[in-house]
Amino acid sequence: MARLSTKYGNVRELITGSAQYRVPRYQRRYKWRTSHEVLDIWEDILTRYVALEYPEEAADASDTHFLGALVIGQGDPPDPLGVTPYIVIDGQQRIMSLMLALAGVRDGLVDSENDKNEITAQYLTHRGRDLRLVPSQDDQEDFQSIVFNGTVLPHRSAVNDAYRFFLKKMQSGVDFELLRRDDNSSASQPDDEESDDAEEQSERDGLPPIRWDQMLLAILDRLELVTISDVTPENAYQVFRTLNSTGMELSQVDLLRNAFFMLLPQRAEYAYDNLWMPLEQGLDDRLEHYFHTEMLRMGENIPKQQVYRTAMTAVKRAGLGEDNVVGTLQRWQDHGLIYAALLSAQSESGVTIAGNQLSTRHIEHLRNLLEWGSDPTHPLILDAAIRWSIRDITDTDFQFILEHIESLLIRRYIAEIPPNDLRSSFAQIMGVLSGGVADGDYLNKVTEYLLSERMRWPSDAEIRRNCVEGRFYRTRQRDAFYVLKRIAYHLEGRERPNIRRGTGADDYSIEHILPQNLTEEWMRDLGHWGDDAIQTWQERKDVIGNLTLTAYNSNLGQLPFGEKKNIISERMRLQLSQMIVNSDRWTRSAIDSR
Repeated sequence: MARLSTKYGNVRELITGSAQYRVPRYQRRYKWRTSHEVLDIWEDILTRYVALEYPEEAADASDTHFLGALVIGQGDPPDPLGVTPYIVIDGQQRIMSLMLALAGVRDGLVDSENDKNEITAQYLTHRGRDLRLVPSQDDQEDFQSIVFNGTVLPHRSAVNDAYRFFLKKMQSGVDFELLRRDDNSSASQPDDEESDDAEEQSERDGLPPIRWDQMLLAILDRLELVTISDVTPENAYQVFRTLNSTGMELSQVDLLRNAFFMLLPQRAEYAYDNLWMPLEQGLDDRLEHYFHTEMLRMGENIPKQQVYRTAMTAVKRAGLGEDNVVGTLQRWQDHGLIYAALLSAQSESGVTIAGNQLSTRHIEHLRNLLEWGSDPTHPLILDAAIRWSIRDITDTDFQFILEHIESLLIRRYIAEIPPNDLRSSFAQIMGVLSGGVADGDYLNKVTEYLLSERMRWPSDAEIRRNCVEGRFYRTRQRDAFYVLKRIAYHLEGRERPNIRRGTGADDYSIEHILPQNLTEEWMRDLGHWGDDAIQTWQERKDVIGNLTLTAYNSNLGQLPFGEKKNIISERMRLQLSQMIVNSDRWTRSAIDSR
C-alpha cells in the first residue's frame, strides 16, 4: 500500500485552521444513532470533562482520548479569503457529532450572546459566515439551521436527533452513573425522543451542572484524532477496514461509491446525478445484493464481503481514465436497472426491460422464482435477461431458462438435496459463460450446464420415490407451502383463489391430515384400518401426500379423520383438499396414492 500522509492532533487543531471539510454528495448522510454511536461519543466527552472538573471521580485519569481517524482528500484551491477545502472520504460521522456537541455547548450552557457568537465564529464557522463542515446535501439544511440559528427544523433526522441529544445532556448535568455502566449496555439505551422521562428524572435528581468553558476544553483539547490524507481508491479498502473498528462500519456499497467518485474528480457530479442516483433509487436496499450478483455474473465466485475488491479490480481492468470509469459505471447502471425490473415483477405487471416488455409467462416464472427465494440463481437470470434485452436470445429461450431454473430448485427440494452448493454451482455456470460464447450457442451452453450432473439434477425415479416417502415438511416450511401452492394453482386452472401464506383470517397454512401429534383417536382408527399406527405416523405424517393448504387450520387441529373430512367437504374448495374427501380412511396406502 502506498505511503499515506498522517497528522495526529486534537479537535481544536483540526477545526480552527483554514480548513473547510466538505462531505461530497455521493457520501452517505449522517446516520449515527443516539442510542448507540452518539451515546458512545458522549461518554468519551463526559469522561474527559469529569477528568478535568472532578479528577477524584474520574475512572480514566489520562489527559486525552483517541476518537479515531478522519480520511480526507484535497478539494478545490483555497478561496481568496483563505478557506482551504478538503473532501471528507471517511470520518464524517465523527466530525459531524463533534460539531453538534459544540453547538450543544453553545445553546445548552452559554448565556452570553458574545460568548455564543465567539463559539460560532471560532469552531463552527469561518468568521461566522462559511461552515467549517459542509455536510452532504441531504443534511445541509438541518445542520445550517442548528449552526446559524440554534434551532431544529420540524422534522425527524439523525442530525436533529443528535443535536437534541447533546443539548439535553449538557443541560441535565454530570451523570457519573453513566460512566460506571457496563460497556455493553449502550445497545439497550432508548433513542432520544423516548428518553425524555429519564432526562427529566436526571434534572430532578440535582446532578452537578456542567461548566461550558470546561466542556469546551474537554471537547477541543482532550479528544484527539489522526488525519489521513493522500488516500487513493486502490488503498482505500485497507484504510477503511482498519478504521472501521469503531463507529458504523462502511458497507461494500459505501466503499465502492467512495472509490468510484474519488476516481472522477472532474465528472463526479455528472456521474452521481445521472448514473449512481438512478441505480440507488431503483434498487434501494437491494443495491449491495445487485453488485454481488453482478460480480458473480461476471464469473467471480466471491462472498459478499469481497464485492468492493472485486469490483475495483474490474474498474482497473477497464482503465482508470475518467471516460473508462464512467463507462464501467454506465454498464453497471444498465445491468442494475434490468435487475431492478426483474425484482419488480413480483409486484407489478407490464414490466419492461430496455424498452422490451416481458410476457405474461416471463413475469409468472419470475414471480415464482422470487417467491421461492432464489438468490443463488440471480446471476444466471440477470445474464439471460441482459441477453434477452439486446435480442441475443429469444422470448422462448428466456422462458425456457426460467422454467428450468425453477424446476431444478423444486426437484432438488423434493429430493432433499441441501441448497448450500447452489451459489457455487451457478457461479461455475457463469464462469463458463463469462469466458465467451459463440453466436447462437448461448442456450445450448446454459442447457448443458443446467442439466448436467454437477447441478445434482434428480431423476424422475428419485422424484417419484421422494414424493411418496420423502420428508416433504421440514425446516424451510415456506418451500413446502410454495410447492403445494403451485400444485393447487395447476389443479384449479384460471379461476383460482389468491393463496397467500400467513396467519390472518383469509391466509393459508399447511395442514397435516394425519396430525403432527398422534392422538388416541387416530391410534384407534389406524389400527382399525389395519395399519401399524406408530409406523404409519412416523413414516408418513410429513410426506407430501399427507399435506394440504387451508385457511381452517385451527378448526381442523387434531380432529379424527371423519370430522376433518366433513369440514373439508363443507368449507374447503381447493381441489388439492377435495381429493381427500374421496377416501373413506386415511391410511398409509391412501396417503401414498394421493
